[in-house]
This record gives sequence, structure tokens and C-alpha cells, in this order.
Amino acid sequence: MYKIGIVVPFFGKLPDNFQLWLNSCSYNQTIDWLLFTDDQTKHQYPPNVRVTYMTFDRLREKYQSLFDFPIALENGYKICDYRVAFGQIYETELSGYDFWGYCDVDLVFGDIRKFITDEILDRYDKILSRGHLTLFRNTAENNRRYRTAIDGRERYREVLSIPENCPGFNEWAKDGINDIYVSLGVSMYDEIIYSDIYIARDGFYPYQLMKQKKEMYNSIFLWEKGRLLRFFFKNGSLVSQEVIYVHLQKRKMELDEKVNQADRFLIVPNRYLPFDGATDVETLRPFFRDRLIYWGFIQLSWKNLRNKIKRLIKI
Repeated sequence: MYKIGIVVPFFGKLPDNFQLWLNSCSYNQTIDWLLFTDDQTKHQYPPNVRVTYMTFDRLREKYQSLFDFPIALENGYKICDYRVAFGQIYETELSGYDFWGYCDVDLVFGDIRKFITDEILDRYDKILSRGHLTLFRNTAENNRRYRTAIDGRERYREVLSIPENCPGFNEWAKDGINDIYVSLGVSMYDEIIYSDIYIARDGFYPYQLMKQKKEMYNSIFLWEKGRLLRFFFKNGSLVSQEVIYVHLQKRKMELDEKVNQADRFLIVPNRYLPFDGATDVETLRPFFRDRLIYWGFIQLSWKNLRNKIKRLIKI
């Protein structure tokens, strides 16, 4: 079995759902997470989540030591742009792993090995193309591919030199890491085995399925002892589908504290709640909320607009 180590630098207050994230990691016992953080809040860390406490200044020094040009790293969100270089930045920490990766913490994992099998790891140097969870073969050649120039541009130098975050550089932005792999002719495993929830709807609509397969199914999720099921109605019938994770990007989720100790819970708009009921139509139908207006998205859009105006005023 291939050894996998996933690097997660997180600076600032860890999110409210963090214990749930840890619990979902704990059921993936053959995968390690390497967490680097300055938040020393007490959590129930499983053995496969290894924590290193450090200051943000120390992190910046570590990152700068890899590059021969001045980098920009002024806040935790900018770390996303450095993800593609983790294989080199954390070379010592990742020694002994066959694959390394990065992931978000605003998600809940299911059974990762069920979807990312050794057969898949045999064939591909890069697994998945979104930033929620991405894996790379841990070789010197593969770990340097982010430095590849496209049309004469060393995009990584541009991105790491500016203070602004470059959304999507670690995924499908133009001349980002995925474009680099395409330009090199290196095949990637890129199946939609996850549920990335669309932020602009109140209900849970997996975005990539909407965009690529035109599937418009409102969904809810059941997590049970490391297994994650998606439920949705198709042609009037309740359908279940196992997924590798659900990503709840920028969702303000209500959290029943009992969920942190539960081995079975529902993930519905916009709550985590313990659940010991049946998974039939009558029991689950009331949880499929889908309001016409999603105020959470309106509030987020207004916040982003205000921040943009502030940046323009400073200029």
C-alpha cells in the first residue's frame, strides 16, 4: 500500500467544524495529515493527524528558504498559492511517503482509499485537480513540475512574488498547476468522486456535477463511521451514492455539539446534526431544504464587494 502524507498549514483560529474534520480523518487510518498551525486550542487529535505548532513568521522563513527571490506571504490565505510547492518545502517532513498532498478543512472525508486505490496511484503522478484534496507522486521530478514555464512564463515566480492571492493557481486557473501538467502531457486522475457544494444556492448542489454533467440534484449527506453517502431525488426516487468527501466552501454551518462525539450524523442545509433514523424517503425528505433566496451568499457577495472597494481606495 502506498504511503500518503497530506500537508495542512492553517494559521489563525481553526474553524468550528474542525473536530468533525479530525474525526473524518481518524477513520482513514492509513493516511497521515501533517498540520502546521499557531492555534493551540485543545482538540481530540487522532494518531494520524500530526500537529506542529509554529508562528507565522517561522513559516514564512521556511518558505522563503526554498526560493532565490523575495516571496510575498503576509497572511494565511496566501498559503494556498504555495501548495503546489509543498513537495519541496516539506521535503524533510514528507520523506518516506510515496504521495503527498494538500486539502481544505471545510470538508468532511469519507473513505478515501475506497476511491483512491493503489491501482490509481500506480498510473498517475497527480490525483484530482481541485484544491479541496489533491495528491502528487513524491519524486524529485514531480515535485518540481510547478516550476515549469508555459509560453516562456515562470508563473510560479509571478504568483509567489505578489501579496494578492491568486485563486485557482493550485487548480484550474490559467497557467496554474493543472495547465502545467497538461502542457507536459502528464496524465491526471480527475474523476468527480466528491461533492463540492455550490455556494450560490441554499440547497446542496454539487458544483462540478452541475457544470460538467448538467445534474441539478439537491443533496444531503450522511456520515457514518468513516463512510459518506450522498442522497438526492432522481425522477421521484431517493438515490444514494458514496462519495470521497463533501466540501462546504464558505458555508456558515450550525453545529450541534453532540455531533463531535457522534459516529453517525447528517450534513444538511446548513447544519450538522446527530442522526439515528432510517434512510428512507419519509425520514429524509424534510431535510432537503432549498430556499429561493440564499442570504448567506448575498452576505458573502456584499462582504467581497466591500473588500474590493477598500483595496481600490488604497490604490
